[in-house]
Amino acid sequence: MRGWSQQGRQIAAVNRIRDFIHELQRSYVHSELTFSATRHTCDERLPLIDTFDLERLPIKEGERWGSAWQSSYFILSCDLPKEYEGKELAVRLNLGGEMLVYSESGTPLYGLTSYSHYEKDYLKDTHRIGFHKGKVRLYVEVAANDLFGIERDEKKLDRSGKHPEGVWNGIVAYARIGIFDDQRWKLFMASEFLFDLYQSIDKDSPRAVRVLGALFDAALIYPVRGTEAALSVLTEVLDKPAVPSALSTTAVGHAHIDTAWLWPIAETHRKVTRTFASQLRNLERYPSYLFGASTPQHYQWVKEEHPALYAQIRSAVASMRWEPLGAMWVEPDCSLVSGESLVRQIVEGKQFFKEEFGIDVRNCWIPDVFGYPASLPQILRKADVQYFLTQKISWNAHTQFPYETFIWEGIDGSQVVTHFLPERTYNSGGGADGLIRAERGYLEKDRLDEFLTAVGIGDGGGGPKDEHIERIILAKNLEGVPKASFGRVDRFFERLEAQKELLDLYRGELYLELHRGTLTTQARTKKNNRIFEEAIRVIESLFATQKRYPRETIKHVLRDGLMLQFHDILPGSSIGKMYREADSLYARMFATLGELIVEYLESNRTDWNFISSSFFTRGRETKRSKYLSIYRFNDSDDMQLVKIEGLDTDGRSYMLNGRYPLTRFGDSHWLYLPLARKGWNSFVISEQHPVKLSKDSLILENEHITYEFAPNGQIIHAIDHATGRDRMHGASGNVLRLYADTPQKWEAWDIDFYYRQQEIETLQAVEHQYHVDNESFAALRFVYKTEHSTILQYAILPKQGRQVYFKTHVDWNECRKLLRVEFPIDFMVEWASCDIPYGVLKRKTHIQDEKDFAQFEFAARGFVDVGDGTTGAALLSDSKYGYSCRDGVLGMSLLRAPLDPDPFADLGEHSFVYALYPYADKANHVRALSNALNDPDVAVFSEEPIMLDAQPLSLEGDGVELSVLKQAETSAALVFRAVETGGQERFVTLHCASTLVFNEANLLEEAISDTEYRNGDQIAFMPFEIKTFVQILR
Repeated sequence: MRGWSQQGRQIAAVNRIRDFIHELQRSYVHSELTFSATRHTCDERLPLIDTFDLERLPIKEGERWGSAWQSSYFILSCDLPKEYEGKELAVRLNLGGEMLVYSESGTPLYGLTSYSHYEKDYLKDTHRIGFHKGKVRLYVEVAANDLFGIERDEKKLDRSGKHPEGVWNGIVAYARIGIFDDQRWKLFMASEFLFDLYQSIDKDSPRAVRVLGALFDAALIYPVRGTEAALSVLTEVLDKPAVPSALSTTAVGHAHIDTAWLWPIAETHRKVTRTFASQLRNLERYPSYLFGASTPQHYQWVKEEHPALYAQIRSAVASMRWEPLGAMWVEPDCSLVSGESLVRQIVEGKQFFKEEFGIDVRNCWIPDVFGYPASLPQILRKADVQYFLTQKISWNAHTQFPYETFIWEGIDGSQVVTHFLPERTYNSGGGADGLIRAERGYLEKDRLDEFLTAVGIGDGGGGPKDEHIERIILAKNLEGVPKASFGRVDRFFERLEAQKELLDLYRGELYLELHRGTLTTQARTKKNNRIFEEAIRVIESLFATQKRYPRETIKHVLRDGLMLQFHDILPGSSIGKMYREADSLYARMFATLGELIVEYLESNRTDWNFISSSFFTRGRETKRSKYLSIYRFNDSDDMQLVKIEGLDTDGRSYMLNGRYPLTRFGDSHWLYLPLARKGWNSFVISEQHPVKLSKDSLILENEHITYEFAPNGQIIHAIDHATGRDRMHGASGNVLRLYADTPQKWEAWDIDFYYRQQEIETLQAVEHQYHVDNESFAALRFVYKTEHSTILQYAILPKQGRQVYFKTHVDWNECRKLLRVEFPIDFMVEWASCDIPYGVLKRKTHIQDEKDFAQFEFAARGFVDVGDGTTGAALLSDSKYGYSCRDGVLGMSLLRAPLDPDPFADLGEHSFVYALYPYADKANHVRALSNALNDPDVAVFSEEPIMLDAQPLSLEGDGVELSVLKQAETSAALVFRAVETGGQERFVTLHCASTLVFNEANLLEEAISDTEYRNGDQIAFMPFEIKTFVQILR
């Protein structure tokens, strides 16, 4: 073709090529017939094997069969004409939802999906079924949802409307069978890919001109001389090899299947089945294709529900065509969970893959999580995970991360080879445009020749369609695109490892400059997760020395809890139906753990009247009880806060050991008393006459500090008795502010920086009274009201301590609002020390650049501590994670009320505790106070004291915390884990029975040293080091 400078001709050519490609797309399946169909619709999801004898109704194209979240079981049949014999056939199905075609034995065959209201390209409606004659019969399970759930209004302004959570109409669009023209299919794929190539490169380049010319010639020849002639015209441009300097990309077939998101967990079971079945068929069709999938939880579901399908997966893994990815049980949120949760994610994940497939997965594949803590490299390396992959940090809204392939170093100095997908998606379509953008944008292209591409439909599952695989095959060695080929992720990382001396080093957290609202949204789930994490520790330590260790029960609850840490469940970004499902599962988990407490007591012949913990209450009336026994995993020489839930004293007042009153605050009772040893501590109960309080004051004070409150509930003075200093410094503390919460894009996910400019009101208490003044506590009671919500808050000062607790109950009925609390900092300080999973991270308290500005809200677990070496203040919480520290103000986000994807997110009752702890010495007790606030103490009322043995070991020395005490994964050996928490080199002394001997092990409980540790031996810890020890069984 000539005259490309003449724009009109070029436009005509481009339009003709588009029409040509569209015509091919509509005609590679032709001579179609319509299936006759019957269906059975129901609300529940049925085992496939139980669906064959259902009573069915006939249904035709255009007719409706169901509504949101229903299921329908179709039988499609068609008598084939003679002309179909000897021809390859294909079905085109859009039955109005996600579809699974299965065999007469109930084995899943392949998955199809209607459309996605997010991505039109995610339509997957065609499947080649080979050669048939006579009659074709298909069994199809259809879910009344698409790849991304049901249709909903993502820009809601309120909760009005008939279906605020969304709607779905299950309507049969088409159900056809036709002849598949393989040559026309190949022509379509070649033309589509080349046109994408043309559009992605310089239009004036020789390559672009020649590609456009060939495509135009093929489009003109096709209606005259047919498919073969058109294909031959494209041969010349398809045979041009990649230039020598072109990069290479290892492509892996991938389906990012969210364990829940815009659909409930129960639907994910079916998404996994559809995806895995489809990819097995792709492996059969394409010899060069490889598929990889993470998340052992998904494999476990398939193993339990579809054993025949699971056997096919095992064969594919054994043949190296299917690669288990990622070392974790699910792809969890990494900022909201505890360090031990991250450890158990890896332990359970690696254990499953080893047991099921004989494979040791050494990469952490976690591409869609909203930030990664600086402690993660050590956790990975100590679990024999060397490689880390994501792409999420490319979503940064303020700054561009400087690397895509680099060495990531954690707070302890541990390092992992890290790769960010340069296409900046885990849903690559394999097209020329995406591959070219990845090559051009790859930040390490000056030194590395290769990058990774994750190909396939994701989020809602599915994986690569035929089109995706064909595109990668076309890009194997083609001028204008990087050289693409399917390969294994483990081999890719091994090649990177060999070149790691070329890589830059990055130290610290991988902070995502986005999705900060996920630190606060769906507060109940976050609180339940915190309770779960602490409860597992308590149960494991209780049974650590018992003859019967309930290993399977603990593992079952543990795996459920780990599943609920998935990165769209715990952060609060899923639909309401999913959270109702999660609430039910947490209730069952806590009931199971509670039954283990009962078993523990009864197996030790301990009578009891009432049992209380944060996750379980059980029992009869308490008036006959003479003793209260408390089990606590952590110990301290200081007075300890103990919270007792679910206790009804029937109007009686109790004193322990004649000194420590049991004090009621709203729905719980508090104690402040010494717990002298790890394990069980028993106290004598005596009844006392209630004291009527006539005090009218807004001052809480003890020998250390005086807090003066204003009638509006704010602290106006906090006088430190040791220094005479007012820690409020002329400002006010416990300032509750309500903001309009209107993020730009993703409601449940985001808090945007301009929220501070949208303050609605500073809350003022409308009621206040002096609540209690006894031997343990002094407390004030405040009530706040907004237009729609009520807050009941107790400000509680222990008689021995500087910290003031704010026990808060909120009846929350807001819409698109954000509730925060703020306290002033009365000194200049550059850094805030933030509690992160198994570590502490220092964050700037001032803004020097855009990166600092972007961290206006950050993650912390138990506390944020701001100190200058001698004076400091910490903000602590039992279930909140979103903090700020700017302009001399320490703040915390308490509640949100987004409308999407759950329009009822966080509405209703909430209870939580936060605390302010101002201190005036280097030896502060921030972590001990945080542990006490979060420990789920087991409290038992009984007629006799619980005189069971104390915990079997302890560590003497500062700055090292015993974090885990349990039995080993595969034996009765005792295991303990400890963590250095202050960032210093430490030495601690092990105290244990003389019969106990330990080896140091990795996090997988595999010995890494022959050195033996006994009673009285010293153990050395480097800053932030995690150490694990396993008992040697002689």
